[in-house]
Amino acid sequence: MSAWWWVAIGFVAWLGAALAMGLLLSPFFRRCSQAREARDAQVANTLTGRQQPLGNELATLRHLRRPPRRDETAEETLRL
Repeated sequence: MSAWWWVAIGFVAWLGAALAMGLLLSPFFRRCSQAREARDAQVANTLTGRQQPLGNELATLRHLRRPPRRDETAEETLRL
């Protein structure tokens, strides 16, 4: 057997080992990426919540206190 066959066999073995390691480690790296994205989103929401002006919060509170509108069409349908 020629020495060049050992180069080809070594190359195929190297590619096989790299593929196996990639398949074994990909779920770990995927979970790490998802955790980092979730943490970044949580930090971004915290920062934007602090940066909102007080006028928006007061408008939201006034909107929550407003009584619900009555729909006359829905009431007529219920009476029938």
